[in-house]
Amino acid sequence: MNETTKKCPMCAEQIPLEATACEYCGARFEVTSTGYCQNCHQIREADENGCCKVCNGEIIDRRVESRLVEESVQESLLVPKPTVGPASPKTRKSLLPFGVLAGILIFAVIDAFLWFRGGSLPAAPSLPATSTPGATRILPPTLTPTVKPTRTLRPTPTTTPVPSWVTEFAEPVLAAIANHPPQFQDDFSQESVSWRFVDGNSQGEMEIKDGALVATIRQGGSEIERFHGHHPAMRFKNFALRVDVDLSKLGSGDATEIQWRGTDDSEGVGFALWKDGRWEVIAYTHPATYLVAGDQSIDSTQEVTITIISKNAEYAIYLNEALVSYINDSGRTPGIGICLCVLDDIGSSTIVTFDNLKVWDLDKIQIQP
Repeated sequence: MNETTKKCPMCAEQIPLEATACEYCGARFEVTSTGYCQNCHQIREADENGCCKVCNGEIIDRRVESRLVEESVQESLLVPKPTVGPASPKTRKSLLPFGVLAGILIFAVIDAFLWFRGGSLPAAPSLPATSTPGATRILPPTLTPTVKPTRTLRPTPTTTPVPSWVTEFAEPVLAAIANHPPQFQDDFSQESVSWRFVDGNSQGEMEIKDGALVATIRQGGSEIERFHGHHPAMRFKNFALRVDVDLSKLGSGDATEIQWRGTDDSEGVGFALWKDGRWEVIAYTHPATYLVAGDQSIDSTQEVTITIISKNAEYAIYLNEALVSYINDSGRTPGIGICLCVLDDIGSSTIVTFDNLKVWDLDKIQIQP
């Protein structure tokens, strides 16, 4: 069978892959179409036009899944089409009384003929005793065999293939760091003089307290402000970073941000996350360039785990182990210095908390392809 057709499991006829009903036997199918949305950067369900049902963007690597609807099979078994069986053969029981009556009439005619000729009627041979016919075995009408229900084989679901960059880039890195201790980590259980905090023009502070790194901006100025926290040990060309972030006290218009700079501090990339799940990846050039943006379902009352993989010119970003974005930005300098930030909207106050920070140096870890 080619990629555009499927075999109906009820009548074995070839029908179109996206057909919802078999044109030969009427069997019904549940048909779904999924693929990778180039806009959402996720596996999405496609509509009848082959577009993403969430953003109406283009779907690639589309795969169609067809499942036989069991109810249609049961209906065909419970209500079989009427069949005409062969006529039941007539039995001898229905002809026997007519034979006995015919014999009596023949002897009555002969007796009357001899009577009118004046002759004596010779002794008529005695009729053989007719016994009452016993119950004759009546053959039942031929029945059409009832269709025996058979086990209907479900079509094997066609899984949408994972994009190659996930299996070739991101998954090997995640597998490698799962069995390797990080080159840098801080659970903020104690004070550290190594952290450096830069607040720009905003009225705020970053401090380690209550087992976490807390960034506070009490009142923003007339422009959007960023409050940075960085550590001299967090300088890696290629890295994987994982950190828990508490967004519960973040203002509605504010965001947390993780930046990784290039060799020149005027270059770099940042991942910003808002309380409602909106996110964007920004390239810090002059002017700043928004590489990709989207939204992810998160619970802002719970800590959100952010994972960032940056290797050469490729970036992969996860929220709570769900992939949200992948970028291959070959024209940009890879990261060197990493900093944790809070992005303050104009005139607002906000708090964001970081905890369980881990960073792996991918140049020191063997990554299996």
